[in-house]
Amino acid sequence: MAEILPFPAPPSKRARARGLGAKALADFEQMAADLKRVGSEDAAAALYGVTIATYERRFRELAKAAGWKTWTPDDYLANRHSSETRGGRRHAGPPLTETVAFGGRCRPETKALVVRARAVLDQRDGSGSLDEFLAGAANYILSGKHFDC
Repeated sequence: MAEILPFPAPPSKRARARGLGAKALADFEQMAADLKRVGSEDAAAALYGVTIATYERRFRELAKAAGWKTWTPDDYLANRHSSETRGGRRHAGPPLTETVAFGGRCRPETKALVVRARAVLDQRDGSGSLDEFLAGAANYILSGKHFDC
């Protein structure tokens, strides 16, 4: 059976505010070196005898306290900077590639509905606009799916 390495301690409140001390920084750098050596966060988590979620959380805490620009094990292995996403990377919402001409992020189903609505509005006699359609749709949703017009 493989030897389980000691898992680095979480950063203290002081370390979060001022940065990691020499020993904590050395432990974190060893953790990062072990990650590079084994090549995946799954193997690194097994090396320390913790779950992947625990490993990712500790890596993020220590990387932020150390002032690193790379906060996740995946980003560290890919040698890229991490970007802060609300809710974490697993719950970040629809991908940025799914956008529509009016801007913002949306789901593919929403994109299909907007494209269909634009086609319908283009076929009309010009009495309506996309803004009127979106205002009507918003009223429909806010009124519990009931039009009062």
